[in-house]
Amino acid sequence: MTFLTAHSRLMSFDGGITRDIAIQKPDKYRFFDEKNQGTMIARGAGLSYVPASFYSQGKTIDCSSFNRLLSYHGGILEVEAGTTLGKIHQYLIKHNRYLPIQPGHPDITIGGCVAADVHGKNQFRDGTFVSLVERLTLFHPKKGILELSRTQNPELFDLTCGGYGLTGIILRVSLRTRLVSSSVVEMTTIPVPEIEQLEALLMNVVSKYDLVYSWHDFTATGRKFGRGFITAGKFSTADQATMPSDDESQKDLRRTLFAEHRGYWKLSFFSFRRTVWFNRMYYYFNLMRSAPRYVSLYDFLFLVHNKEAYFKLFGRNGFHECQFIIPNGKFIEWSYRVREFLCHNPTPITLASGKLFMGNQRLLRFTGNGVCMAVNFPRSKKSHEFVSFLHTLAIDIGALPNIIKDSDLSTQVLSATYPEYERFKEELRRFDPELIFRSEISERLGL
Repeated sequence: MTFLTAHSRLMSFDGGITRDIAIQKPDKYRFFDEKNQGTMIARGAGLSYVPASFYSQGKTIDCSSFNRLLSYHGGILEVEAGTTLGKIHQYLIKHNRYLPIQPGHPDITIGGCVAADVHGKNQFRDGTFVSLVERLTLFHPKKGILELSRTQNPELFDLTCGGYGLTGIILRVSLRTRLVSSSVVEMTTIPVPEIEQLEALLMNVVSKYDLVYSWHDFTATGRKFGRGFITAGKFSTADQATMPSDDESQKDLRRTLFAEHRGYWKLSFFSFRRTVWFNRMYYYFNLMRSAPRYVSLYDFLFLVHNKEAYFKLFGRNGFHECQFIIPNGKFIEWSYRVREFLCHNPTPITLASGKLFMGNQRLLRFTGNGVCMAVNFPRSKKSHEFVSFLHTLAIDIGALPNIIKDSDLSTQVLSATYPEYERFKEELRRFDPELIFRSEISERLGL
Protein backbone atom coordinates (compact mmCIF):
# COMPACT_ATOMS: atom_id res chain seq x y z
CA MET A 1 0.00 0.00 0.00
CA THR A 2 1.36 3.43 -0.94
CA PHE A 3 0.71 6.41 1.32
CA LEU A 4 0.18 9.63 -0.59
CA THR A 5 2.50 12.59 -0.21
CA ALA A 6 1.03 16.09 -0.09
CA HIS A 7 2.82 19.42 -0.15
CA SER A 8 2.07 22.23 2.24
CA ARG A 9 3.57 25.42 3.63
CA LEU A 10 4.37 24.94 7.31
CA MET A 11 5.56 27.47 9.85
CA SER A 12 6.83 27.46 13.39
CA PHE A 13 4.19 28.67 15.81
CA ASP A 14 6.18 31.81 16.61
CA GLY A 15 6.14 32.76 12.93
CA GLY A 16 9.92 32.80 12.68
CA ILE A 17 10.41 30.02 10.11
CA THR A 18 8.25 29.06 7.10
CA ARG A 19 9.01 26.27 4.62
CA ASP A 20 7.35 24.33 1.78
CA ILE A 21 7.22 20.74 3.00
CA ALA A 22 6.32 17.27 1.69
CA ILE A 23 3.90 15.64 4.15
CA GLN A 24 2.66 12.10 4.62
CA LYS A 25 -0.23 11.40 6.98
CA PRO A 26 -0.48 7.65 7.64
CA ASP A 27 -3.46 6.26 9.50
CA LYS A 28 -2.39 2.61 9.63
CA TYR A 29 0.61 0.94 11.23
CA ARG A 30 1.29 -0.72 7.89
CA PHE A 31 3.07 2.52 7.01
CA PHE A 32 5.86 1.55 9.39
CA ASP A 33 6.30 -1.84 7.70
CA GLU A 34 7.13 -0.23 4.37
CA LYS A 35 10.60 0.79 3.30
CA ASN A 36 10.65 4.45 4.20
CA GLN A 37 13.52 6.17 2.46
CA GLY A 38 15.16 9.54 2.96
CA THR A 39 15.20 12.18 5.66
CA MET A 40 12.08 12.63 7.77
CA ILE A 41 10.69 13.99 11.04
CA ALA A 42 7.50 13.31 13.00
CA ARG A 43 4.80 15.92 13.60
CA GLY A 44 1.98 15.96 16.12
CA ALA A 45 -0.11 19.11 16.62
CA GLY A 46 2.56 21.34 15.07
CA LEU A 47 2.35 23.77 18.00
CA SER A 48 6.05 23.93 18.80
CA TYR A 49 7.25 27.53 18.85
CA VAL A 50 10.30 26.39 16.88
CA PRO A 51 10.43 24.44 13.57
CA ALA A 52 10.89 21.07 15.26
CA SER A 53 8.49 19.07 13.06
CA PHE A 54 9.53 19.96 9.53
CA TYR A 55 12.64 20.19 7.35
CA SER A 56 12.86 21.57 3.84
CA GLN A 57 15.18 18.76 2.70
CA GLY A 58 13.02 15.94 4.05
CA LYS A 59 9.42 14.88 4.59
CA THR A 60 7.15 15.36 7.57
CA ILE A 61 5.24 12.38 8.96
CA ASP A 62 1.97 13.68 10.42
CA CYS A 63 1.12 11.33 13.30
CA SER A 64 -2.11 12.98 14.41
CA SER A 65 -4.23 10.03 13.20
CA PHE A 66 -2.62 7.79 15.82
CA ASN A 67 -4.66 9.16 18.71
CA ARG A 68 -6.19 6.23 20.58
CA LEU A 69 -6.24 5.48 24.29
CA LEU A 70 -5.00 1.88 24.37
CA SER A 71 -5.15 0.62 27.95
CA TYR A 72 -5.39 1.70 31.56
CA HIS A 73 -4.32 -0.43 34.51
CA GLY A 74 -2.94 0.34 37.95
CA GLY A 75 -2.54 4.04 37.28
CA ILE A 76 -0.62 3.45 34.02
CA LEU A 77 -2.26 4.79 30.86
CA GLU A 78 -0.99 3.66 27.45
CA VAL A 79 -1.78 5.93 24.51
CA GLU A 80 -0.74 6.46 20.93
CA ALA A 81 1.67 9.35 20.50
CA GLY A 82 -0.80 11.50 18.54
CA THR A 83 -3.25 11.59 21.45
CA THR A 84 -3.84 15.09 22.79
CA LEU A 85 -3.53 16.22 26.40
CA GLY A 86 -7.16 17.34 26.35
CA LYS A 87 -8.41 13.89 25.36
CA ILE A 88 -6.28 12.23 28.03
CA HIS A 89 -7.46 14.64 30.70
CA GLN A 90 -11.08 14.05 29.77
CA TYR A 91 -10.57 10.31 30.28
CA LEU A 92 -8.43 10.42 33.42
CA ILE A 93 -10.57 12.88 35.40
CA LYS A 94 -13.40 10.35 35.31
CA HIS A 95 -11.05 8.01 37.20
CA ASN A 96 -10.00 10.79 39.62
CA ARG A 97 -6.54 10.93 38.07
CA TYR A 98 -4.52 13.36 35.96
CA LEU A 99 -1.09 14.06 34.49
CA PRO A 100 0.68 16.47 36.88
CA ILE A 101 3.08 17.71 34.18
CA GLN A 102 1.40 19.40 31.22
CA PRO A 103 2.10 22.44 29.02
CA GLY A 104 -0.61 25.06 28.58
CA HIS A 105 -2.83 23.90 25.71
CA PRO A 106 -5.02 20.77 25.35
CA ASP A 107 -4.22 20.30 21.63
CA ILE A 108 -0.58 19.39 22.32
CA THR A 109 0.19 15.70 21.73
CA ILE A 110 1.92 13.18 23.95
CA GLY A 111 4.62 12.51 21.37
CA GLY A 112 5.55 16.19 21.44
CA CYS A 113 5.59 16.22 25.25
CA VAL A 114 8.06 13.31 25.29
CA ALA A 115 10.23 14.67 22.47
CA ALA A 116 10.57 18.10 24.12
CA ASP A 117 10.51 16.78 27.72
CA VAL A 118 8.12 19.57 28.64
CA HIS A 119 7.46 21.01 32.09
CA GLY A 120 4.24 21.94 33.86
CA LYS A 121 3.05 24.33 36.56
CA ASN A 122 5.26 23.08 39.43
CA GLN A 123 8.49 21.76 37.96
CA PHE A 124 10.25 22.25 41.31
CA ARG A 125 8.11 19.48 42.81
CA ASP A 126 7.10 17.37 39.81
CA GLY A 127 10.12 17.50 37.49
CA THR A 128 9.77 17.25 33.71
CA PHE A 129 7.69 14.98 31.51
CA VAL A 130 10.23 12.15 31.43
CA SER A 131 9.33 11.39 35.05
CA LEU A 132 5.84 10.36 33.88
CA VAL A 133 7.04 8.08 31.08
CA GLU A 134 7.00 4.41 32.09
CA ARG A 135 7.91 3.08 28.64
CA LEU A 136 7.54 3.96 24.98
CA THR A 137 7.59 2.39 21.52
CA LEU A 138 9.85 3.93 18.87
CA PHE A 139 10.06 3.38 15.12
CA HIS A 140 13.25 3.78 13.12
CA PRO A 141 13.31 2.72 9.43
CA LYS A 142 16.73 1.08 9.76
CA LYS A 143 16.13 -0.56 13.15
CA GLY A 144 12.44 -1.37 13.14
CA ILE A 145 10.14 -1.00 16.12
CA LEU A 146 11.93 -0.70 19.46
CA GLU A 147 10.64 -0.91 23.03
CA LEU A 148 12.26 1.58 25.40
CA SER A 149 12.18 2.03 29.17
CA ARG A 150 14.55 2.68 32.05
CA THR A 151 15.48 -1.01 31.99
CA GLN A 152 15.07 -1.86 28.28
CA ASN A 153 17.32 0.13 25.92
CA PRO A 154 17.83 2.71 28.71
CA GLU A 155 20.40 4.79 26.78
CA LEU A 156 18.02 5.20 23.85
CA PHE A 157 15.17 5.94 26.26
CA ASP A 158 17.22 8.81 27.72
CA LEU A 159 18.15 10.06 24.27
CA THR A 160 14.54 9.99 23.04
CA CYS A 161 12.96 11.78 26.03
CA GLY A 162 14.07 15.31 25.28
CA GLY A 163 15.58 14.26 21.95
CA TYR A 164 13.36 16.52 19.81
CA GLY A 165 12.22 13.65 17.57
CA LEU A 166 15.73 12.95 16.24
CA THR A 167 15.87 9.28 17.30
CA GLY A 168 12.73 8.20 15.45
CA ILE A 169 8.94 8.30 15.47
CA ILE A 170 7.32 7.72 18.84
CA LEU A 171 4.37 5.38 18.36
CA ARG A 172 3.04 4.61 21.84
CA VAL A 173 3.71 5.88 25.36
CA SER A 174 2.80 4.45 28.76
CA LEU A 175 2.30 7.19 31.34
CA ARG A 176 2.29 7.28 35.12
CA THR A 177 -0.84 9.09 36.26
CA ARG A 178 -1.50 10.64 39.66
CA LEU A 179 -4.55 10.51 41.91
CA VAL A 180 -6.30 13.86 42.10
CA SER A 181 -8.21 14.87 45.23
CA SER A 182 -10.47 17.33 43.42
CA SER A 183 -11.25 18.49 39.89
CA VAL A 184 -11.45 22.05 41.22
CA VAL A 185 -8.48 24.32 41.95
CA GLU A 186 -8.49 27.10 44.53
CA MET A 187 -6.45 29.98 43.11
CA THR A 188 -4.68 32.60 45.22
CA THR A 189 -2.92 35.76 44.02
CA ILE A 190 0.27 36.73 45.88
CA PRO A 191 1.70 40.20 45.07
CA VAL A 192 5.32 40.58 43.97
CA PRO A 193 6.00 44.32 44.52
CA GLU A 194 9.61 44.11 43.30
CA ILE A 195 11.16 41.62 40.89
CA GLU A 196 14.10 41.06 43.26
CA GLN A 197 11.71 39.37 45.71
CA LEU A 198 10.53 36.73 43.24
CA GLU A 199 13.02 33.95 43.97
CA ALA A 200 12.39 34.03 47.73
CA LEU A 201 8.62 34.26 47.29
CA LEU A 202 8.54 31.32 44.88
CA MET A 203 10.66 29.24 47.24
CA ASN A 204 8.16 29.91 50.00
CA VAL A 205 5.14 29.05 47.84
CA VAL A 206 6.10 25.94 45.83
CA SER A 207 5.97 23.54 48.78
CA LYS A 208 2.52 24.76 49.87
CA TYR A 209 0.70 24.72 46.52
CA ASP A 210 0.20 22.23 43.71
CA LEU A 211 0.44 24.66 40.77
CA VAL A 212 2.54 27.83 40.77
CA TYR A 213 3.58 30.47 38.22
CA SER A 214 4.17 34.23 38.19
CA TRP A 215 3.45 37.18 35.90
CA HIS A 216 5.50 40.40 35.66
CA ASP A 217 5.34 43.78 33.97
CA PHE A 218 8.61 44.31 32.10
CA THR A 219 7.36 47.55 30.55
CA ALA A 220 7.20 49.28 33.95
CA THR A 221 10.19 51.49 34.75
CA GLY A 222 12.41 52.23 37.73
CA ARG A 223 11.64 50.34 40.95
CA LYS A 224 8.33 49.23 39.44
CA PHE A 225 10.11 47.17 36.79
CA GLY A 226 9.05 43.54 37.04
CA ARG A 227 6.28 44.12 39.54
CA GLY A 228 3.70 41.40 39.33
CA PHE A 229 2.07 38.54 41.17
CA ILE A 230 2.28 34.83 41.78
CA THR A 231 -0.72 32.68 40.92
CA ALA A 232 -0.78 29.70 43.26
CA GLY A 233 -3.28 26.88 43.01
CA LYS A 234 -4.13 23.93 45.22
CA PHE A 235 -6.78 21.29 44.94
CA SER A 236 -9.92 22.49 46.67
CA THR A 237 -11.27 20.78 49.77
CA ALA A 238 -14.35 23.00 49.94
CA ASP A 239 -17.89 22.01 48.97
CA GLN A 240 -17.80 21.50 45.20
CA ALA A 241 -21.54 21.66 44.63
CA THR A 242 -21.39 25.26 43.43
CA MET A 243 -17.94 25.09 41.84
CA PRO A 244 -17.06 24.72 38.16
CA SER A 245 -17.28 21.23 36.72
CA ASP A 246 -14.49 19.74 34.66
CA ASP A 247 -17.11 18.25 32.35
CA GLU A 248 -18.32 21.77 31.54
CA SER A 249 -14.80 22.81 30.58
CA GLN A 250 -14.14 20.06 28.07
CA LYS A 251 -17.32 19.35 26.15
CA ASP A 252 -15.71 20.26 22.84
CA LEU A 253 -12.25 18.89 22.07
CA ARG A 254 -12.08 20.17 18.50
CA ARG A 255 -8.76 21.84 17.73
CA THR A 256 -8.68 25.58 18.29
CA LEU A 257 -4.98 26.39 17.84
CA PHE A 258 -3.01 26.12 14.59
CA ALA A 259 0.38 27.55 13.67
CA GLU A 260 -0.80 28.34 10.15
CA HIS A 261 -3.81 30.35 11.44
CA ARG A 262 -1.93 32.31 14.09
CA GLY A 263 -0.79 34.99 11.63
CA TYR A 264 -4.26 35.61 10.18
CA TRP A 265 -4.10 39.30 11.11
CA LYS A 266 -1.46 41.20 9.17
CA LEU A 267 -0.38 43.82 11.71
CA SER A 268 0.61 43.47 15.34
CA PHE A 269 -1.60 45.00 18.02
CA PHE A 270 1.33 45.24 20.40
CA SER A 271 2.90 48.63 19.91
CA PHE A 272 4.99 49.77 22.86
CA ARG A 273 2.33 52.19 24.17
CA ARG A 274 -0.47 49.66 23.88
CA THR A 275 1.61 47.02 25.64
CA VAL A 276 2.42 49.40 28.51
CA TRP A 277 -1.29 50.15 28.92
CA PHE A 278 -2.28 46.48 28.61
CA ASN A 279 0.27 45.34 31.22
CA ARG A 280 -0.71 48.08 33.65
CA MET A 281 -4.41 47.20 33.45
CA TYR A 282 -3.68 43.47 33.78
CA TYR A 283 -1.49 44.07 36.83
CA TYR A 284 -4.06 46.12 38.73
CA PHE A 285 -6.94 43.85 37.70
CA ASN A 286 -5.21 40.83 39.21
CA LEU A 287 -4.15 42.62 42.39
CA MET A 288 -7.81 43.41 43.05
CA ARG A 289 -8.60 39.68 42.95
CA SER A 290 -7.22 39.07 46.43
CA ALA A 291 -9.91 36.63 47.54
CA PRO A 292 -9.45 32.95 46.60
CA ARG A 293 -11.32 31.96 43.46
CA TYR A 294 -12.18 28.59 42.01
CA VAL A 295 -11.61 27.19 38.52
CA SER A 296 -11.74 23.73 37.03
CA LEU A 297 -8.49 21.77 36.93
CA TYR A 298 -8.84 21.74 33.14
CA ASP A 299 -8.85 25.54 32.96
CA PHE A 300 -5.89 25.87 35.31
CA LEU A 301 -3.75 23.30 33.51
CA PHE A 302 -4.54 24.63 30.04
CA LEU A 303 -4.07 28.35 30.58
CA VAL A 304 -3.92 29.17 26.88
CA HIS A 305 -7.22 27.44 26.09
CA ASN A 306 -9.79 30.07 25.04
CA LYS A 307 -7.01 32.70 24.99
CA GLU A 308 -5.77 31.91 21.48
CA ALA A 309 -6.47 35.50 20.37
CA TYR A 310 -3.38 36.59 22.33
CA PHE A 311 -1.13 34.91 19.76
CA LYS A 312 -3.08 36.31 16.82
CA LEU A 313 -2.53 39.83 18.15
CA PHE A 314 1.14 39.54 17.19
CA GLY A 315 0.12 39.65 13.54
CA ARG A 316 1.78 37.97 10.59
CA ASN A 317 5.35 38.65 11.70
CA GLY A 318 4.81 36.63 14.85
CA PHE A 319 6.61 36.82 18.16
CA HIS A 320 9.68 35.75 20.07
CA GLU A 321 9.65 33.67 23.20
CA CYS A 322 12.91 33.42 25.08
CA GLN A 323 12.90 31.22 28.16
CA PHE A 324 15.81 30.58 30.50
CA ILE A 325 16.61 28.78 33.74
CA ILE A 326 18.60 31.36 35.68
CA PRO A 327 20.89 29.67 38.24
CA ASN A 328 20.28 30.12 41.95
CA GLY A 329 21.89 33.32 43.16
CA LYS A 330 21.96 34.90 39.68
CA PHE A 331 18.37 36.05 39.27
CA ILE A 332 18.83 39.55 40.72
CA GLU A 333 21.78 40.17 38.39
CA TRP A 334 19.76 38.85 35.43
CA SER A 335 16.76 41.07 36.18
CA TYR A 336 18.97 44.13 36.77
CA ARG A 337 20.75 43.72 33.43
CA VAL A 338 17.47 43.13 31.57
CA ARG A 339 16.02 46.26 33.16
CA GLU A 340 19.06 48.30 32.10
CA PHE A 341 18.79 47.09 28.51
CA LEU A 342 15.06 47.81 28.30
CA CYS A 343 15.56 51.24 29.85
CA HIS A 344 17.70 52.22 26.86
CA ASN A 345 15.87 50.06 24.31
CA PRO A 346 12.11 50.18 25.00
CA THR A 347 10.57 46.87 23.89
CA PRO A 348 6.91 45.82 24.09
CA ILE A 349 7.29 42.84 26.46
CA THR A 350 3.81 41.33 26.31
CA LEU A 351 4.50 38.57 28.82
CA ALA A 352 7.10 37.82 31.47
CA SER A 353 6.41 34.73 33.54
CA GLY A 354 8.39 32.82 36.14
CA LYS A 355 8.53 29.42 37.80
CA LEU A 356 10.92 27.73 40.20
CA PHE A 357 12.93 24.80 38.83
CA MET A 358 14.91 21.99 40.42
CA GLY A 359 16.70 19.09 38.74
CA ASN A 360 19.89 17.71 37.27
CA GLN A 361 20.45 18.87 33.71
CA ARG A 362 21.32 16.08 31.23
CA LEU A 363 21.87 15.99 27.47
CA LEU A 364 19.57 18.64 25.94
CA ARG A 365 16.78 18.55 28.52
CA PHE A 366 15.53 21.88 29.79
CA THR A 367 15.92 21.42 33.52
CA GLY A 368 18.16 22.62 36.32
CA ASN A 369 18.15 24.61 39.55
CA GLY A 370 16.96 28.20 39.58
CA VAL A 371 14.25 30.57 38.40
CA CYS A 372 12.75 29.88 34.98
CA MET A 373 11.74 33.08 33.19
CA ALA A 374 9.96 33.39 29.85
CA VAL A 375 9.48 36.63 27.93
CA ASN A 376 7.29 37.28 24.86
CA PHE A 377 7.64 40.23 22.47
CA PRO A 378 6.70 40.94 18.84
CA ARG A 379 9.03 40.17 15.95
CA SER A 380 10.29 43.36 14.35
CA LYS A 381 13.36 44.85 12.71
CA LYS A 382 14.83 45.67 16.12
CA SER A 383 13.59 42.72 18.17
CA HIS A 384 16.63 40.59 17.35
CA GLU A 385 18.78 43.06 19.30
CA PHE A 386 16.97 42.04 22.48
CA VAL A 387 17.20 38.35 21.54
CA SER A 388 20.95 38.70 21.02
CA PHE A 389 21.29 40.52 24.34
CA LEU A 390 19.39 37.75 26.18
CA HIS A 391 21.53 35.04 24.59
CA THR A 392 24.75 36.83 25.52
CA LEU A 393 23.48 37.36 29.06
CA ALA A 394 22.65 33.65 29.32
CA ILE A 395 26.22 32.74 28.44
CA ASP A 396 27.61 35.31 30.89
CA ILE A 397 25.67 34.08 33.94
CA GLY A 398 25.30 30.39 33.07
CA ALA A 399 21.58 30.45 32.25
CA LEU A 400 20.00 27.66 30.21
CA PRO A 401 17.85 28.57 27.16
CA ASN A 402 14.83 26.48 26.21
CA ILE A 403 15.44 24.92 22.79
CA ILE A 404 11.77 24.24 22.06
CA LYS A 405 10.76 27.88 22.64
CA ASP A 406 13.42 29.90 20.82
CA SER A 407 13.69 29.83 17.00
CA ASP A 408 16.67 32.19 17.13
CA LEU A 409 19.03 30.01 19.15
CA SER A 410 22.37 29.40 17.47
CA THR A 411 24.91 26.60 17.68
CA GLN A 412 27.26 29.00 19.46
CA VAL A 413 24.75 29.80 22.20
CA LEU A 414 23.62 26.19 22.61
CA SER A 415 27.14 24.76 22.87
CA ALA A 416 28.08 27.44 25.41
CA THR A 417 25.06 26.86 27.65
CA TYR A 418 24.40 23.09 27.47
CA PRO A 419 27.37 21.19 28.99
CA GLU A 420 26.33 17.91 27.31
CA TYR A 421 25.72 19.36 23.85
CA GLU A 422 28.59 17.36 22.32
CA ARG A 423 27.59 14.23 24.21
CA PHE A 424 24.07 14.41 22.78
CA LYS A 425 25.49 14.69 19.26
CA GLU A 426 27.85 11.77 19.82
CA GLU A 427 25.13 9.50 21.23
CA LEU A 428 22.72 10.42 18.44
CA ARG A 429 25.32 9.59 15.78
CA ARG A 430 26.23 6.35 17.53
CA PHE A 431 22.59 5.27 17.34
CA ASP A 432 21.85 6.68 13.87
CA PRO A 433 25.01 7.42 11.84
CA GLU A 434 22.87 8.43 8.84
CA LEU A 435 20.91 11.03 10.83
CA ILE A 436 17.65 10.06 9.16
CA PHE A 437 15.50 12.25 11.41
CA ARG A 438 16.20 15.93 10.87
CA SER A 439 14.33 19.20 11.39
CA GLU A 440 14.95 22.86 10.71
CA ILE A 441 15.92 23.36 14.33
CA SER A 442 18.32 20.40 14.39
CA GLU A 443 20.07 21.81 11.32
CA ARG A 444 20.25 25.29 12.80
CA LEU A 445 21.73 23.96 16.04
CA GLY A 446 24.17 21.57 14.40
CA LEU A 447 22.62 18.49 15.97
